[in-house]
Amino acid sequence: MKNLFDLQYFEIFSDMLDDYVGLRPLKGAAQLLAKFSDWPPLYDEAQLAKNSVKVTAATYYKDMYVDFNLAQITASAVQNMEQYISNQHHHSALRRETELILKKLFQLSKREYD
Repeated sequence: MKNLFDLQYFEIFSDMLDDYVGLRPLKGAAQLLAKFSDWPPLYDEAQLAKNSVKVTAATYYKDMYVDFNLAQITASAVQNMEQYISNQHHHSALRRETELILKKLFQLSKREYD
C-alpha cells in the first residue's frame, strides 16, 4: 500500500501549465516545486492515528478532483473518522447543496446508529 502522507501523490501536471492561459505565468515556479524533493512530512501520522476529536467527512465516488481510493486510505488513517459516502453528489456538493450535505454530516456526527 502506498504511503498516503508521501508527497508523491501531489503531482504537478506540466501540460496544464501550457494549456491553461491563467497557469502559464506559474510554469517556472511549478517546475521548481516539481523538482524539489526534500519536503518535510505533511502530516503527523502517529497523531492522526490517535486522534480523539470527532471527524466527519463527505466523500464522493465520482469526485473528479479526489480519488475515492485515496480518500479511503486517508479516512482509515485518521482515528475517530466517519464518512458520508455518496454516488449522488460530486466535488462541489457542499457549495451547491449546502443544506442537504450539512444535514447529512451533522446527523452522522452525532454517531447515533440503528
